[in-house]
Amino acid sequence: MAHQLQLYGSRGTNTLEGIVHRYAPASDRNNDVGSYIADLSQRTGYAPYQVLDLNNVSVVEPLVRAITAHENGYDPYAYNMERSSVAAGLGAPPGPYSTGGSKPTDGSVHVEISMPNAPAGTKAKTSTTGNTTASVRIGYSQVGAMA
Repeated sequence: MAHQLQLYGSRGTNTLEGIVHRYAPASDRNNDVGSYIADLSQRTGYAPYQVLDLNNVSVVEPLVRAITAHENGYDPYAYNMERSSVAAGLGAPPGPYSTGGSKPTDGSVHVEISMPNAPAGTKAKTSTTGNTTASVRIGYSQVGAMA
């Protein structure tokens, strides 16, 4: 699916509105195009007419997840498997990828993970390989200290 989305983008179909009209047209008689677009928009956070970079793994991966969930009622695939599949479909090198991140020039990697409503006492662990370091910090929004 990632490669198909990349092809759509190369042909100028690079918005949720355009993608859904092409991928799941109303002429199939079983597609409510408006609801499909609204669902993808809600799941991805992309606006219906927002121009998307369909060569970017961090843009395409949430879209593939949303389409899969819409078509099946849920996303049955493991996170790492789907992410690797999207990267391969786009011809991208293996990850890691993060949404909204940029490639640093000093060889470091920055990853942010959000766990809304994590209970106090939640623990996280990092592990790295090669010449990379990582740290963990969990912030609690309830009354209490930062851990």
